[in-house]
Amino acid sequence: PTWLKPFPDTEQDTMRGAGGLALLLGVWLLPLLCAGLRRPAAAQLREGRGSLQDPRSRRVVVAPGNATEPFERTYHWDDWTSRPERKHTDFAKPPCVRDVPAAGGRVCKLISHRLCDRKSRVGFSALGGFKKCMQPRRTCAVVGSSQHLLNSTWGSLIDSHDVVIRVNSAPAGVADPPSELPSGVRFLTPGLLRKLGDHVGLRTDVRFLNLEGRLPEFEEQDPEGRCIFLHEPHIPEACGRFCTRSPGLCNVSCRVDRHNYCSHERCNLNELKCMTSEMTEEKDWGDDFVIMDNFYSAVVDQVVPHSTAGFKAVFYAMNWCKNVSVFGFGPSCHARRGERYYPAPAGPLIWHHYDEELMLLMRAQTRGVKALVPPEARKWISRAGNVTVMLPSCVSERVRDSVTRLFQPLHPSGDVVNLHANDVPF
Repeated sequence: PTWLKPFPDTEQDTMRGAGGLALLLGVWLLPLLCAGLRRPAAAQLREGRGSLQDPRSRRVVVAPGNATEPFERTYHWDDWTSRPERKHTDFAKPPCVRDVPAAGGRVCKLISHRLCDRKSRVGFSALGGFKKCMQPRRTCAVVGSSQHLLNSTWGSLIDSHDVVIRVNSAPAGVADPPSELPSGVRFLTPGLLRKLGDHVGLRTDVRFLNLEGRLPEFEEQDPEGRCIFLHEPHIPEACGRFCTRSPGLCNVSCRVDRHNYCSHERCNLNELKCMTSEMTEEKDWGDDFVIMDNFYSAVVDQVVPHSTAGFKAVFYAMNWCKNVSVFGFGPSCHARRGERYYPAPAGPLIWHHYDEELMLLMRAQTRGVKALVPPEARKWISRAGNVTVMLPSCVSERVRDSVTRLFQPLHPSGDVVNLHANDVPF
């Protein structure tokens, strides 16, 4: 994808043009080529993807945190956008909201800092009938996709939260599924859906979808509509080469485009479509409230690059929920990253920082949410009083080890929440 192509992000950056590209490719490829003398590179990728041992995940502390300001400003070797995004985005200002026509005569809402025109209105209050998606709540559960959820029985606990947030095509359980599912369902079965209720719960109030926009193969419909966030929405190319995934680089004008992210044509927001960047045609979203999110990703880019849908969902939850519980983040009980609790046609993406996201969430649990939220964004991401990371016992001890051995710069303290759940999958 074009957003993966590197570009220098400051005037002082020494990696410019072809030399910068060669250096960056060297950083990425040399360890893999050397490892290939012992094992195939593909095997190395499968084993190391999302790991702090992966050279692409190297994290350099630029401005350490302290007792007064716990947030740590960092640089990642695969981060090409956070500094220019911070330069071009005024996080202190409220985002603007704009209607986007959708299939079936409905509308979506675009939320953005940099994509605003005369049809936009300022602030979350402009959401109108979509306000149910942006209301203060007491408790929220963000449910990830880790296979270790099958080693717990947290379904009732998850459903007890005021809001349950899920990601991508990760299914909720179904208490009484039909004996035969629709013909297009390839991976889910009635028996699996019934069992999932014990492990991941039955409710879904909010769902974050990535660039594919893929929903679960089968789920019970909510007659009142769910909140669907398209966090990699379809944006006209004229609005910026990296606009879809790096919102802080949308609609940036430059006299001389030294950095390869500037817009060279008029960004016409009338060309917006209510779909994700890789959907080939518009979808009828039915009664759901669909929000094209060009806001939270810019904030998360200041924390970790190439973030997962689940990590962005956590920031949304911290925006509106007093107490945030995080489930299903981290490796499986067999220490494999990216393995899901449900069968799916696509595997995990190698550029996600799975380990670091989990460690940062654990740090927010022990040091407070300020350790996770950049100072410039706290005007909007400030409601949460605490973040609680839930891990089954088969994972928590290994994660503590990882914190000590692999992530010394975080200096974490305190224990992972551990409910000593059943360690045997169904």
